[in-house]
Amino acid sequence: MEPDRFGPYRLEALLGRRGTGAVYRALDTEDDREVALEVLSEELTADPGYRERFHREAELAAGLDEPHAVPVHRSGELEGRLFLDSALVPGWSLSDVLAEDGPLAPARAVSIVGQTARALDAASAAGLHRDVTPADVMLTGTGDDEAVHLTGLGAPPVDEPSDAGVGVRALARLLSACLTGVPVPAGSDPEAPSAVRPGVPAALDDVVRRGLATERGEGYAACGDLADAAAAALRTPGDAPVPFTGAGAGPSTSGHGRRPGRLPLLLAGTAVLAALAAVLWLVLGGGAGDDDQAGTGPTTAPRTQLVTTTPSAPPRNAAEDELRAIIPGEFISVDCDTGEPTADGALAVLGCGSSRGQPGPEDSVFYLYEDAAAADEVFQADMERNGVAPLPAGAQCPDVQGYGPYEDDDGFSGRVACYVDEDNNAIIAWTQDDVAAEGWVIIIDGGEIGLEFLWLWWIEPETSDFVPRI
Repeated sequence: MEPDRFGPYRLEALLGRRGTGAVYRALDTEDDREVALEVLSEELTADPGYRERFHREAELAAGLDEPHAVPVHRSGELEGRLFLDSALVPGWSLSDVLAEDGPLAPARAVSIVGQTARALDAASAAGLHRDVTPADVMLTGTGDDEAVHLTGLGAPPVDEPSDAGVGVRALARLLSACLTGVPVPAGSDPEAPSAVRPGVPAALDDVVRRGLATERGEGYAACGDLADAAAAALRTPGDAPVPFTGAGAGPSTSGHGRRPGRLPLLLAGTAVLAALAAVLWLVLGGGAGDDDQAGTGPTTAPRTQLVTTTPSAPPRNAAEDELRAIIPGEFISVDCDTGEPTADGALAVLGCGSSRGQPGPEDSVFYLYEDAAAADEVFQADMERNGVAPLPAGAQCPDVQGYGPYEDDDGFSGRVACYVDEDNNAIIAWTQDDVAAEGWVIIIDGGEIGLEFLWLWWIEPETSDFVPRI
């Protein structure tokens, strides 16, 4: 597969990853439309049992005629990989709304659950039994026009659902998450929503509890039954609920407070990178200065953990302001979070998330040092610790993985490394001597294809050079 092509599709951005594969925003050049294109992993493609399930269930999903289920355009195999082409939904995932706005007003939560129930029941009637999470629920519109679009119905999960009631239990967890703002992992019993958030009608506690029942005859027969019970619970006489005036009281008309520069389109058909933070904890996690805490294998990449700015985070200082002023142009200074101090002499550390242009980095971290010699010393120590070898004479990234010096047409120089680590993460790191800065960027589970994308991103000066911008 070429870095930016997959059969008739032109890959425009890596939108996220599911347990089954990577999903891209892509242009279908045959039908001239933008789509959500999931390219399944080589392992699943090579699994005969999964292949059979995929073809059967993708065909069933394509036949669904339900306005709350994201349409599947086509599926099959190209270039030795299974793929699924679905509609691209220009909205926000419920998981992001809950993370940024907090719990929803009960009436809004029940509306979302009701629409999701219709999609799940239609899928179940077709033989598709799906667990769903807030990341699978896309929201468009505002107020009374807010609509649900359920993703993830095409490619089957790696493990087959144990029974047809999986959708009802998932919907009960979804209702609880909407009411409390707290995700509920599969298989766990959440605390009663009214105990977590005063003001939630106690009758909704009973709906969640019954929806999670696993014994035959104790739960709801269908998702629609749970949704009907939730709607009735809002009308149940009893103590007047405490008025809820938080951000989730109603749909936001300002994009749910979303920071600019993040992915503007969320994926139809992907549980968007819930695992990304966990992977970054490992890939960008610290290792230097604490050998007793280190694992048995080499750490991969920098020496610090990315953290959001909290009262315990280091205060802004002149060095941090200097680093913010020169971060590469694909990142937004005000979106960068202050990182913990490092043991290797970094004057400032910033975690800046994904690049605005995609395909490109999914996450990033930048460092400022006293001088070029200090940055170079740290860089080479990083390479040695992570087992990245110098490039052979005449070799060049990304055809060969390793590190070496560079000098560009603008006179900037330093060292650059490109490699895929043992977890298949694509990583590029570099220093820039004139500003004594170091950068690390990553595509999670990107492999060699992701490394190609990162390299094409890095070689453009306007996207990756450290230069004064503010």
